[in-house]
Amino acid sequence: MRKLWKSSDENHTEEEIEEEIAEEIEEDIVEEVPEQPSAFMRENHSSEILQREEFQTSEKSGGLQEAVEEERAAKATLEEDLKRKKRDPAQQKEALKQGKKEKATLAKAQKKEQAKKAKLGDEVELMKAQVADLKRSKKEYQHSNTKLQQKISKMTADLEEDKKLIKKLKNELQESSSQHKKEIAKHEKVNFTAVKALKDQLIERQKESMERDIEAQSLLCDIETLQILIKGKDNTVSSLKEKIDQLALNLKEEQTKNCKLLEDYDAERDKVNCAEIKALKIQLSEQQKEILEKDNKIQSLRSNIHSLQSNIEARDSTVSSLQNKVMELASDLKKEEAKNCKLQRDYEAKRDKVNCDKIKVLQDQLTEQQQESLEKDNKIQSLCSNIKSLQSNIEAKNITVSSLQEKVKKLASDLKEQQTKTCKLQRDFEAAVSQQQKEDEELDRLTRQNQRLASENKRLQGELEAALNQSQLQEDKDTCSRHEEEIKKEKARFLKAFKKIQMQEKELSEKTLALEKSQIAEKMLRSSLKSEKKRFEQMVFQKQATEDPITILSKQLREASASSESMRYDMQTLRMENADLRAKLKAMETEHDRVILRHRSLSECHEEMMSKKKDIISENQATIAKLKYMVDGLKARQSESRTRQAELEEALKQEKTQSTNLQQRADQITSALDKERTTCEKYRVELKEALTKQMETMEERQKLSVALQRAQDSYARLQEQQLAESNFQLRHNNTTELRLQEKTRVLDETTKALHNLQEEYADLGRKHSEVNSDYRDLLKTHTALQIRHERLSYAQGNPRPEFSLPQFSAACM
Repeated sequence: MRKLWKSSDENHTEEEIEEEIAEEIEEDIVEEVPEQPSAFMRENHSSEILQREEFQTSEKSGGLQEAVEEERAAKATLEEDLKRKKRDPAQQKEALKQGKKEKATLAKAQKKEQAKKAKLGDEVELMKAQVADLKRSKKEYQHSNTKLQQKISKMTADLEEDKKLIKKLKNELQESSSQHKKEIAKHEKVNFTAVKALKDQLIERQKESMERDIEAQSLLCDIETLQILIKGKDNTVSSLKEKIDQLALNLKEEQTKNCKLLEDYDAERDKVNCAEIKALKIQLSEQQKEILEKDNKIQSLRSNIHSLQSNIEARDSTVSSLQNKVMELASDLKKEEAKNCKLQRDYEAKRDKVNCDKIKVLQDQLTEQQQESLEKDNKIQSLCSNIKSLQSNIEAKNITVSSLQEKVKKLASDLKEQQTKTCKLQRDFEAAVSQQQKEDEELDRLTRQNQRLASENKRLQGELEAALNQSQLQEDKDTCSRHEEEIKKEKARFLKAFKKIQMQEKELSEKTLALEKSQIAEKMLRSSLKSEKKRFEQMVFQKQATEDPITILSKQLREASASSESMRYDMQTLRMENADLRAKLKAMETEHDRVILRHRSLSECHEEMMSKKKDIISENQATIAKLKYMVDGLKARQSESRTRQAELEEALKQEKTQSTNLQQRADQITSALDKERTTCEKYRVELKEALTKQMETMEERQKLSVALQRAQDSYARLQEQQLAESNFQLRHNNTTELRLQEKTRVLDETTKALHNLQEEYADLGRKHSEVNSDYRDLLKTHTALQIRHERLSYAQGNPRPEFSLPQFSAACM
C-alpha cells in the first residue's frame, strides 16, 4: 500500500509540474499577445495615412502636370504667333509686348510651381521617412513574433524531455525497488550496534524536526503580526483619505461661503451699517482662523504620513529579516537532505547485517521523516509566498501614501489661493468701508439717540429681573430638597455595592487558594514527568541485551509519548484555568476600585451640595434686602420715566418728518428710474434696427460674393475660349486680327467690371466694420445704462432686473 501511495504521489507531482509549465507558457503568451492588436492597429492606421498622403500627392502632381501642359501649349501658340507676325512690324511690337507680359506671368507661375514642387519634395521625403519607420516597426514586430515562437518551441521540447526523464526515473525506481527486495530476502543477519546508531540518528532527527516546527510557528506568528499591522495601516490610510475628503469638502464650503459673502456684499453694500461692517470683519477673522486651523490639520496629516512611511520602512526591514530566516531554514533543509542521503548510504553498506522486519520499520520511519520534511518545505514555500504578497501590499500602500501626499499638496495650494482671494476681498472691503464712513457719520446722530433709549430700556429690564430673582429663590429651595433625597438613595446603593464587594473578596480568596493548589499540582506533575523519564532511560539500558529490543523500545516510546502528551494537555488546561482566574481577579479589582471612586465622588458631591445650600441661603437674604431697596428706587424712577416718555414722543415726531423726506427722495429716484427705462427701450429699438441693417448688408455681401465667383468663372471660361480660338485664328491671319481686337475689348470690359465689383466689395466690407463698431458702442452704452439701473434699483430696495441680450448678438460679435 505504501508503494502504491508513493507511486501516486510521484504521478501527482509530475502532473503538477506539467500544469505549472503550461500555465507559465500561457501567461507569457497572454502578456505578449495583447501587444499584437495594438501594433496591428498602428500598422493599419499608418497604412491608411500613407494611402491618404499618396492620394493627395498624386492629386497635387496631376494638377501640376496639367498646369505645365497648359503652359507648354500657351508657349507653343505664342511662338507660332511670333513667327507669323514677323511680317508686320507694328503687330510684331504688340506681339512682343504681349509675349513679354505672358513670359513674366509664366515666370511667376513657374516660380510658384517650383516652390510648390519643393514643398511637395519635402513632403515626399517626410513620407519616405515615415514609411521607413513603419517598415522598421514591422521588422521589429516580426522579430519579436519569431522570438516568441522560438520560446514556445523550446518550452514544448523541454516538456517532452522532462516527460522522458520522468519515465526513465520511474523505470529506475522500479528496478532499484526490485533489487532492494531481492537483497533484503538474501540478508537476514542483524547488527545491534547499527540499529542503535540508526535509532540515535532518528531521535536526533526528531528533535531537529521539532525545533524547526517551533521556528516555523514563530514565523507564522510574526507573519500574523505583520498582517495585523498592515490592517492597522490600511485603517490609518482610509482615515487619512476620509480626512482629506473632509478637507476638500470644507474647502468647497469655504469657496461657496466666500461667493455668498461677495454676493451679499454686492447686494447690500449701499445699505450696510456700522454694526454689519463689524460683523463682516468678525466673519473674515473667523474664516482666517479656520484656514489656519486647516493648515495645522494638513501639517499634522503630513507628519502622520511621514510616521507611516517610517513604520513601513521598519516593517520592510522585519520582512527582510524574515526572508533571511526562511533562506536559513531552506539551507538547513538542504543539509538535512544531505544527511538523509548519507544515512541511506550507510544503510545500504550495513543492510547485509539487518533483518527484514527491522529494516522495514526503519524504512517506514525514514519515509515518514521525508514526508514531514516535504511538508515543512511546502510550509516554508507558502511563507515565502505570503512574505512576497505582503511586500507587494506594502508597495501598493506606499503608492497610495504618495498619492495622498500629492492630494495634500494640492489642497495646500488651494488653501493658498483662497487666502489670496480673502486678502483681495479684505482690501475691497476696506475700500468700501472708507467710502461708507462718510455716510455713517450722518447716521451716527440717530444711532446715539437710539442708544440712549436702549439704555433706559435696559435699566427697566434690570429692575424686572430683580423682581424675578425672588421667584427663582423658591425654585432653588425645591432643588435643594430634591438633591437631599437623591443623596439618601445613593447612600443606600453604596451600602449594597459595599456588601457585594465583600462577597467578591471572599470569592477571590477562595480562588487564590485554588490557584496555589493548582501550582502545587503542576510542580508535582513536572517531578513525576522527570521521574518517569529517568525510569524510561533505565528500562532502555536494561533491555538492550534482550532478544527483541526494537519492539520493546517502540512500545515504550509510544507509551512515553502518550503519557507526555497527556501531561502536556493537563498542563495546558491548568494554565488556561490560571489565566481565567487571573483575569477574573483583575476584573474584580477594577470593579472594587470603581465602586470606591464612586463612593468618594458621592461624598464630595454631598459636601458641595451642603456648602452650596448655605451659600444660597445667605445670598437669598442679601437679595431680599436689595429688592426692598430697589422697590423704593423704582417708585422714584417711575415719575422720571413719565417725563422722559414725553420727550421720546417729540423725538418720534421728528423722525417721522425725516422719514417723509426720505420717501420723497425715493419717489424722485423711481421717476429717474422710469426715465432711464424708457431710454433703455429706445436704445433697444435702435439696436434692433442696426442689427436688421447689418443683416441686410450681410445678405448683400453674400450676393456680391456669389456674383464675384460667377464673374471669375466667366473670366476663366473666356480665357479658355480665347486660347482655343487663338489656335484657330493663327491659321487665318486676315480674319483673326479683327476677332482679336474685339476679344481684347471684351476682356478689357470684363476686367473693368471685375475691378468695379472688387471696389464695391471693399466698400461693403468697410460699411460692415463701421456697423459692427457702432453696434459695439451701443452695447457698451446699454451695459452702462443697465448697471446704473441696477444700482438705482438696489438703492430703492427693488429686486435685480434681469436684462438679456438679443439672440443675434453672439452671431454678430
